[in-house]
Amino acid sequence: MISAISAQKIVLKAIRKVLAEEADIITSQIYMDWAQYGNWKLGNAEIEKQKVIHDEAKRLLNLVFYAKGQRALIAEYGKGSKLDRTNPALQEYLNGTVFNRDRLKFNLATASRVKDGNGEFYYDLDGKPHRKGTTKLRNRETGLDEHGNVVDRSVNPAYKPIEPRHIVAQAIRQRLNIICMKIITAVVASNFATFMINGLRLKVTL
Repeated sequence: MISAISAQKIVLKAIRKVLAEEADIITSQIYMDWAQYGNWKLGNAEIEKQKVIHDEAKRLLNLVFYAKGQRALIAEYGKGSKLDRTNPALQEYLNGTVFNRDRLKFNLATASRVKDGNGEFYYDLDGKPHRKGTTKLRNRETGLDEHGNVVDRSVNPAYKPIEPRHIVAQAIRQRLNIICMKIITAVVASNFATFMINGLRLKVTL
């Protein structure tokens, strides 16, 4: 007779295999969606790594994707005044050195980088340097200054706000039913369906 500990190891191994296979499929979908998202000038986008993490204390297996790059962040959470306020890393971004604090005067809309005594260049989320090119503070999306006066009548389309697309979250969400069915099949194939139901809990969070 097989022990409960051995049974659990067999079940976990079966689930890990499913998650590892699905991670590759999801990553491929994310890259296809990023390619269709378009403008490479927005910066980089890549899945740095994917990992299955076993949290023994909470009895959970977590499939984690690590995405990086400015274009990946914009595709996920938007840009300018349409930035997703539910972004879990928003406060860290707002308090970081990359964020242009003048944007707070325009409800987070993209704002000009004014020439000042803090250097000639600023850096984007990819660490790429850009030259500060103006002496007038203005909302890049509207051409207005903080008092509502027109400063720029020809607003550059490159500064328009971008809606969040949640590409990574959507790619995962589209596979959830398939992942659950594959896990059930894998567990049944291991002859531990009852153990799975009574002993383990599957939880998915996005």
